[in-house]
Amino acid sequence: MHFVRFITSLFELSKRFATNMSSSKRHSKNMLRQLEERFEGKFDKEISKEITSMQFFAHIFVMESFVKLNKRKSNQYEIDNNIIYFIIMILHDTLLDSKKLSIDQINAIVHHPENFISSSFNESVLKEVLIQMQERVPNKKQYLEDVDKIQRAQIDSLRQFDPLTSMEDLIQIAKNKGGYTFYMY
Repeated sequence: MHFVRFITSLFELSKRFATNMSSSKRHSKNMLRQLEERFEGKFDKEISKEITSMQFFAHIFVMESFVKLNKRKSNQYEIDNNIIYFIIMILHDTLLDSKKLSIDQINAIVHHPENFISSSFNESVLKEVLIQMQERVPNKKQYLEDVDKIQRAQIDSLRQFDPLTSMEDLIQIAKNKGGYTFYMY
């Protein structure tokens, strides 16, 4: 009996995957194109591909699984939040890893995007989507607390590249970074 349910579940998941793949990716690409037009720039192909792919998998395998527990499908607002979340996550990582901004600048754009003065396309888009997300979340105080935890974990993750960082610290950094980010999602 459990085997039959398991096989049925896999079949339903495969069906959802095939049915939603093109529309989800198309919607994501449209949002990215709108941001490119608005800020007169272009996403790097790898960044665009990463946002589109990651949001699709999260949408189908995480978000749809949870909303299905309530016997419904995700709505457009939730889908847009998912895309915005992945734009934030990937642009933030890109800017942090590239070291084009100081830690103080990264903190400024994350904690007070409305006051941040952008000097590049990626910074302008990150600023905009951070502001959008703040306006969309139901509990702004909790959101800002979570963003602060993620920000600290992201900055701490830069220590991963220091050869003097112990294995225990590496494990804790990875747990914090992934855990806070998943919690935020």
